[in-house]
Amino acid sequence: MQDTEAFLEELGQQVRLRAEGTSNFTKAAMAELACEWLENEGEIEEFTPAHYDVRGMPVHGSGIAEKDDAIDLFVVDWSPETTLKSLTQTEVRQEFKRLKNLFVKAATSNLHEELEESSPVYGLAWSLRKRATTFGRLRLFLISNRLLSSRVDTLENEIIGSWQASFHVWDLQRLARLQDTKAEPIVIN
Repeated sequence: MQDTEAFLEELGQQVRLRAEGTSNFTKAAMAELACEWLENEGEIEEFTPAHYDVRGMPVHGSGIAEKDDAIDLFVVDWSPETTLKSLTQTEVRQEFKRLKNLFVKAATSNLHEELEESSPVYGLAWSLRKRATTFGRLRLFLISNRLLSSRVDTLENEIIGSWQASFHVWDLQRLARLQDTKAEPIVIN
């Protein structure tokens, strides 16, 4: 298994290269890279980038999980540090609260009318307003290059409006395990 510090360094390099190569923001590049991994491993069905971080309502992408009757929303917590840092329960809850606020505003009001039509998040907000009621579940993902604190309690599912919401944290260690299992060869006796 790859050392967590080495994985942090490798992840940082991959994200910076992707960000530079696409003239993208670091958080958007992190979302795209991590979601490629999640999609390849079958954790999610699709990912569409949609970077937005205005008025305390960030989102870095979305997806539809038809088989789970769910809307997926993604937010990234990115630390530019090159040393291991901890992601606290307060920070996790704050990120999810902000993402929930964006979802509620987009799904139940006309957030899309406040946005530039050419922006990727306009399509997301419009789609949430028009299609959110056709889905029964909401899956919120927090992707981070920090280590989830051992003090973080289990995040219980909750009801948001008429949607059953679940919370998924993909921290540095969980991403490293995902990449590590992908790299292990399968031995058949």
